[in-house]
Amino acid sequence: MAAFKVQFDLALSTEEALQRLRGTTYDLIISDMGRPGDLRAGYTLLQALRERGDTTRFILYTSSCTDAQMQEARTRGALGCSTRISELMAMALGTLEARR
Repeated sequence: MAAFKVQFDLALSTEEALQRLRGTTYDLIISDMGRPGDLRAGYTLLQALRERGDTTRFILYTSSCTDAQMQEARTRGALGCSTRISELMAMALGTLEARR
């Protein structure tokens, strides 16, 4: 992201992400799906955000993104999911460009 002059913050847990999101507005959130102790942590984070009214655009970076998983991600309020960094970057940069 830095190579594309995109400013970003890194959170290493769902709790840290939620804490950062309390005091800062972001244009986009990219979350991995699984973290230690929660194999669906991406959905845990997304649900917590949506429950508190946070509609920040959200993309999941995951090891598997079938058509069914893409549909589930979108149903839950994400823009989608990706397993490939090139696809993730295209989704992220396209989303950020559309916001400008």
